[in-house]
Amino acid sequence: MKLASFWAVHLRSMMIPILAVALAQTADAEMGSISGTVTYRERIALPETAELALTISRSSRGVVQPVTSLTMSLGRKQVPIHFMMPYQLSSIEKGQDYILRAEIRDRGEVLFRTSEGVAVITNGRNRTELTLVRNGNPGQTQTQVNYADQKWELTELNGRSVRNNQGRPHVTFRSQGNELLGHGGVNQFGGSWKVSGETLQVDVGAMTMIGADQERMRLETDFISMLGRANRAEVNKDQLQLSRGNQILAKFRRGR
Repeated sequence: MKLASFWAVHLRSMMIPILAVALAQTADAEMGSISGTVTYRERIALPETAELALTISRSSRGVVQPVTSLTMSLGRKQVPIHFMMPYQLSSIEKGQDYILRAEIRDRGEVLFRTSEGVAVITNGRNRTELTLVRNGNPGQTQTQVNYADQKWELTELNGRSVRNNQGRPHVTFRSQGNELLGHGGVNQFGGSWKVSGETLQVDVGAMTMIGADQERMRLETDFISMLGRANRAEVNKDQLQLSRGNQILAKFRRGR
């Protein structure tokens, strides 16, 4: 009996590290990653409070939907900045396109950003070098429209009223640096926006990744998708209306 007990304990002690290795390998197999560098051409030093925000988004028929994001505090780091961004393989859908965007921010203000998304993952590209462009003149007003610098709370989306218990998504179009700030009802998000003539373009960037019940998550997904589709904005008294062509996508009220 003593010999049997010895071998039982010995085998258990051998199995624990083997099981740990197997679990680690399984976890690694469920994750992918994109690595590379971020730089810009200007000879400008970054402040110690700067941070790098990276976002992988799914792009389908002109609609961009964030999949995962990563924010890095830079401290004393200067460009070129090396990064490795993990993502879950289960979040990648076959036949879809994925793009990577980056921003360098300082206390919420966008200093540098990608001028356009870089295709990754489904084209076999898991390493990339990103060259950012300066985001206008930081600290100065970039765009003047009558809906900028105000909080707009969502009241109607795709023809359906939004109830208070759904988290009340909202968005703010900041004129300083053309920065987009908002909340999808569950997660906070950032990004950028611009107006050319009467055409509005919204790019949702980094986003927190908090989970919630199915109804609120569906509303948030539809809200973010709508922002990417909208190309026109109109204000009537205390109501903002976002449209795509002649199709009304969403209505908002001024935030309280």
